[in-house]
Amino acid sequence: MYKTQSQTVLPHKMNPLARFSGRAADYANYRPSYPKEAIEKILEGLDSSSQLLAADVGAGTGIASRLLADQGVRVFAIEPNDEMRQAASPHPLVEFRKGTAENTTLPKASVDLVASFQAFHWFDPALTLLEFRRILKPTGRLALVWNDIRSR
Repeated sequence: MYKTQSQTVLPHKMNPLARFSGRAADYANYRPSYPKEAIEKILEGLDSSSQLLAADVGAGTGIASRLLADQGVRVFAIEPNDEMRQAASPHPLVEFRKGTAENTTLPKASVDLVASFQAFHWFDPALTLLEFRRILKPTGRLALVWNDIRSR
């Protein structure tokens, strides 16, 4: 939550779709990555990585998408901001798609993993969780991840 002088504003009410416009290059250069152990923990107990299909929702420039893909996972990187998608480094197992957390455009029950790295607070939680449930396979997994830079 963010506080203004007169009220508290939830992040998803602060125009999150354009929030990073004009910042994509800085985001790509300075956004911290995630520990390999975090990616391994997310994938632990799922089918073989090469058999998995994941949605990285709010993917930004694809930092986490590429980390998942480096483990053999095929990833749909869902990102509404055109500049962020254009600033992304390509990976053969990552397909960037324009979409939002509330409307990913992915088919029903199509992914084994829905992940959101450093982005869930920008989404409308009620609508997003309905969309995540819709696109996840019945045996699918949801992973919400944040970096805690204070611990570094």
